[in-house]
Amino acid sequence: MAQSYSFSSLRKKQWRRSPQWETKLIVRILVILFAIYMLACFLMIGAGGYFILEKRLPDQPPIQWVNQYLFYYLGLEWLVRFLMQQLPITHIQQFILLPISKRSIVKNVMRRSLLSAFNSSLLVLFLPFAIVLALKENHILATACWWLGVSFLVLTIGNLNFLVNKGRWFYPTILFFLLAVLFEQIGLFSVAKLLGKGMQYLYENPLALIIPALIFLGSYLLTFRFLKRNFYLDTALEKRKEKRWGGELKSLDRFGLLGAVLKNDIRLIFRNIRVRQVLTGALMFLLYGLIFFPQTMYEKSAMEVFAALFTTGGFLMMFSQNVPAWDSSYFKLLQVQRLSMFEYLLSKWMLLVFSILIATILTLPYLYFGQRVYAAIVAGSIFNAGLGTIIGLISGALNHTPVKLEVRAKAFENTQNFNLTQLLFVLPKLALPMLIFWLPYHYLGYTEGLIALSVVGLLGLLFTRPLLKYCALLYEQKKHEMIQGFDKNE
Repeated sequence: MAQSYSFSSLRKKQWRRSPQWETKLIVRILVILFAIYMLACFLMIGAGGYFILEKRLPDQPPIQWVNQYLFYYLGLEWLVRFLMQQLPITHIQQFILLPISKRSIVKNVMRRSLLSAFNSSLLVLFLPFAIVLALKENHILATACWWLGVSFLVLTIGNLNFLVNKGRWFYPTILFFLLAVLFEQIGLFSVAKLLGKGMQYLYENPLALIIPALIFLGSYLLTFRFLKRNFYLDTALEKRKEKRWGGELKSLDRFGLLGAVLKNDIRLIFRNIRVRQVLTGALMFLLYGLIFFPQTMYEKSAMEVFAALFTTGGFLMMFSQNVPAWDSSYFKLLQVQRLSMFEYLLSKWMLLVFSILIATILTLPYLYFGQRVYAAIVAGSIFNAGLGTIIGLISGALNHTPVKLEVRAKAFENTQNFNLTQLLFVLPKLALPMLIFWLPYHYLGYTEGLIALSVVGLLGLLFTRPLLKYCALLYEQKKHEMIQGFDKNE
């Protein structure tokens, strides 16, 4: 007979008894503080959104404008959830042989998903807006039903996030959003306008609330059935049959042992989940400039250069901080090979510089915004290649936590990999290039700031060997700590 258990109590005990729980507590506090800040920002936007829209768009009702752009908000929320939300997980090995029904365990997972902090936008963004709307328009019932309709849609996005992360819905979802934007641009069909008209109809006819309610119910049942269908120990233990990419890469054989290490790094990127996530993140960083470059307010400003540094430095920032943690499973084996630490770091440096070169080529479409913008991208690329790579490799020497290559991780999920010293290295990665640019920019001009950034990067490239030798010396001093850390945290 099935018994009831307090799953929350078991999670608390698991968390308190886990290794390095103090570090996880620090990370959780930092994340909570950041979340409070973001919630406060959303609360101000939600409370003042009606008045801002009323002032900026006097000819259009605020509710109509919100409905018109609700589709894009839902798409952005799904993307943020996919990249950052840590889905609730229950380790079924402990429960599968106990008299606990599958339904109760799956329901617990679904309940935790509904109570996720990512659903707080309903309370701090849409609810204040709805309250102001109800008071100003004097349509309390209509506004309440509209808010419930938006809530059902946001919760549906949360349910579908399970299917995207755990199933095969990622590419169909991306294709849907891309086709929706494409069809709207060419004037063929607009999903955003269709959803906007539907939400406007709901605001004017509260009985239409049943439609988003049914959509949410359907997504809940679909996700519930998916999780229950995969509630088997065999699913977690079976080996995945993955197509191995990377090939023989025989062209790198002429570099000898260095070429062998480079081949190993390239195969690492294409064959492991975590590194592929880094590659995907780097591709998304290429679009970072679209936030700043089209805005006239950022022309010839430090923020424009900041965006340029990020655009080509995504892979550098995410990959370098985990050198040599990427090789943690066989780092001890590397120490008994005919491979010096300098050659090991040189292979990583070559990989990072190659990624920056590829990113610089892929950002050529930014010439659409002018030669000034692309000049900033090139200057940022030179700095990233010359000095950014060295800073990244030095920060990697301070990371003694192994990386589980076959485990998918979110932005705030891998709290075990948190390192306060590494966090401090974010400052030189971001603040140093901005300071190098800002001083001549402030006293001389924008072009002089870009020249200074490029010159420092070129000096870094010119003195690559002595800088890498210093890094190699640091790694030699730290290698026993690294091995001990990799073994202890395995």
